[in-house]
Amino acid sequence: MNMLVMGLYVEGPTDDRFLPVIIQRAAEHVLLQYDRAEVAVLEPIVIKKHPDISERDKSILRAARDAYGFHTLIVHLDISNRQSRKSSGWLSCLEKQKTVR
Repeated sequence: MNMLVMGLYVEGPTDDRFLPVIIQRAAEHVLLQYDRAEVAVLEPIVIKKHPDISERDKSILRAARDAYGFHTLIVHLDISNRQSRKSSGWLSCLEKQKTVR
């Protein structure tokens, strides 16, 4: 039997309590839709933000290194205040696209 091994990068203190189960179930659902029931989906291995790295991009890069050998790395980012939103360039692009429509 094949196995799907996923890593989950989280920043928040409670993200690792509920996200792994949701992600595992979603992956199982997708695999069933594509008739791949023979693939066992393991609960994602949580990779927490490294306390010594303050910059988000470097922290995610570190998580990617930690997830070497996994099939995928899922990144969950907490953006809870306006300053964090402004510092996230990709989010700003998405917000601009919403206002254009």
